[in-house]
Amino acid sequence: MTITVTAPANSAPTAAAGADQRVASGAAVTLDGSASDPGNAGQSLTYAWTQTSGPNVVLSDARVAQPGFTAPRSCPGMRIGCWNLRSPSMTG
Repeated sequence: MTITVTAPANSAPTAAAGADQRVASGAAVTLDGSASDPGNAGQSLTYAWTQTSGPNVVLSDARVAQPGFTAPRSCPGMRIGCWNLRSPSMTG
């Protein structure tokens, strides 16, 4: 008898940074990467948020799915930032 075990294909993770948001100056903002997909059953993601534009803000934790920050005081209609979410590795 011969038993052959075939490993499943390793799929790349998919980062999903969530929808655009409109918030008031000074409001609490939560980014949402919780819809990201590790690509393989039984694996979990790590997160790496980076700000790519806008006035500098400080995230509560750039390594979690849903970090927060306080929107800066700004002119109405001002874009306060663009964000990039990477899922650099999977564990599991």
